[in-house]
Amino acid sequence: MTDAHILLEHVSMVRRLLVTSNDSEVVRVGKLGEITYLVEEHITQDTLEVIDVFLTSGKLPDVARQWWQSKRDAFEPYVGKRLLKIGMACGSHHHHREVYIDSKAESIVFLVGFDRPEMLPEALEDATPADRARWIFDHSSSDTRAEGQRVVEVLLAGRAASELSSEELLLLAKGYNWWGQNEKALETAKLGLIRTPHSSEWLSDARTYIHNAYLEDLPGFLSSCDAYIAEEIGPAAFWHLLKAGAFIEIATGERETEEYEWIPGDPIKHPELLRPAADAVQAALACDPGLRDQAQAPDWVGDWNLRFAALLQEPAFSHLKQ
Repeated sequence: MTDAHILLEHVSMVRRLLVTSNDSEVVRVGKLGEITYLVEEHITQDTLEVIDVFLTSGKLPDVARQWWQSKRDAFEPYVGKRLLKIGMACGSHHHHREVYIDSKAESIVFLVGFDRPEMLPEALEDATPADRARWIFDHSSSDTRAEGQRVVEVLLAGRAASELSSEELLLLAKGYNWWGQNEKALETAKLGLIRTPHSSEWLSDARTYIHNAYLEDLPGFLSSCDAYIAEEIGPAAFWHLLKAGAFIEIATGERETEEYEWIPGDPIKHPELLRPAADAVQAALACDPGLRDQAQAPDWVGDWNLRFAALLQEPAFSHLKQ
């Protein structure tokens, strides 16, 4: 096992190598960044084989393929050897970066999470924040969390979320979603719905974000929906139907078993939850009686009988059918 005290002795070397770099961003992180971990990593043939999996992926964007190839090229000479791996956080959002160093040669081998000028097209030098954010999404690698964080940093540089355009808000919410900041994504969707309450795009995104934010927290999910109804954020019927759907997902067991999708004929594991689901559907219909009319119902309703099949198959609730 590597002695932690020995690794700590490398801190000054790490700082020195970073601050003497020719890259201004690397210098900045070397001066201001916080070292979050410093460990040794054994580079093996398996390390290269994992990288090869990404390189042989047919869906990998060109820029991401170049990045993985450069990482493979950097690591290949070190197969069978050990490199220092240093985690660093820097900036208002503590954007995460990693540095690989050859401690014997005292040289930087590879950098992860830094803004490498050679990886950005010249056209982006004077691009708008929205264009830069779109470029990050369009040229995604496997590290979507870091890329989502970077999008958030780009869009909020010197600005508050309320100052962003509607287009930028959509990108910001997506950035938070990629980053795994589900509640922030939902808060951003709320701002979007305040501006455009009936936007199909915002309602679709809000549905995703609220499910992510309260995946295993039904009381929190219901309370959040009720809060949006009370604040008149978007159509009240939309939130009532989300509540109905949440009750049904638990009643059928879909939330308990990953990748399980209930179909008619399957048992209802928690039938007692069908009554509150029906109450939520009726509350939605009280807000908008036309929800069951396929010709005039909004897009976010979907196929009514299919969406609520587990509820509507019960004789006690068949009157709610389309």
